[in-house]
Amino acid sequence: MRPTGSTLELEADVTLISNTTFIEVLHNKFVRLEEISINENLFLYWRKKGLLPFFQKGSWARFSYAQVIWLKMLLDLRELGYSIDQMLALAEYLFRRAYDDDLPQRNLEASQAQLEKKKVAGTIDQTEQEMLDYLDDVLTDPELLHSLKYNINYLSNLLVICLNSGEETGLLLFSDNSIAEFSQGNYYSVEEGREVDISRPHIYLSIPHYLKTYVRQENLSEIILRIAAFSDSEKKIIREVRDHRNKELRIELRDGVVQKVEATAKERMVTAEQAERIRAILGLHNYEKITVDTMDEKTLMLRKTRKRV
Repeated sequence: MRPTGSTLELEADVTLISNTTFIEVLHNKFVRLEEISINENLFLYWRKKGLLPFFQKGSWARFSYAQVIWLKMLLDLRELGYSIDQMLALAEYLFRRAYDDDLPQRNLEASQAQLEKKKVAGTIDQTEQEMLDYLDDVLTDPELLHSLKYNINYLSNLLVICLNSGEETGLLLFSDNSIAEFSQGNYYSVEEGREVDISRPHIYLSIPHYLKTYVRQENLSEIILRIAAFSDSEKKIIREVRDHRNKELRIELRDGVVQKVEATAKERMVTAEQAERIRAILGLHNYEKITVDTMDEKTLMLRKTRKRV
């Protein structure tokens, strides 16, 4: 037995962005509180009770679509008579657990492993290679990995799985506050060795229901104009601009078309031990400077100059 509504069908005659584009903007904060049709006092009460981890504060706050879907889930559970403690159990399952599990790093490492296999097999394309290089950089940046923990969680994972597969995905909430997931035709429980007994009374939260019902179509129309029309090179520029590690961006155009995008990273301080190791490897002495250039992944060109003193 599986939940009803086995496929995610988005009407072709309604202005909705593609699943891929929606995934790209899933964590972008576009939505104001007044657009969500939620009482401000209730919102503040939920925040006080710990139901809104990592939500922005202040009247200027904006929310992502993933966060909006979480708010709509809370509204539905409230209508069904769910208590604050029961809602907290779900918040713990989706958000706190993801934070403690370092979910963003685990997701990125899984993607990195898949791309590495394609690279070894010789089937990786240029876009995938660029993504692999990006993942390699992100996974060596502790600050960036930590910041991702505020956005990526088990709810956003379910949203992405649903959008990628086009199949029914959802959460099963049982009366003892235990929680299970349904995705890609299977039921999952985080409790090791425990099978999901769907004959037990439970509430089912369908992810396609929230994607089809609660994503405001007028907002999506605006996004498709701003994002879906971008070329691959323009999207690359956006990614580089948003990368907090970059200090400078150089864009080369020819007849209005992007030919080259070069990013200069911010200067990083290294420890004395790291500095000594680098100096030894490069044979670098006092008052010397080395410029490193690379044209591909196999060669480096070092140019050493000495300052006159």
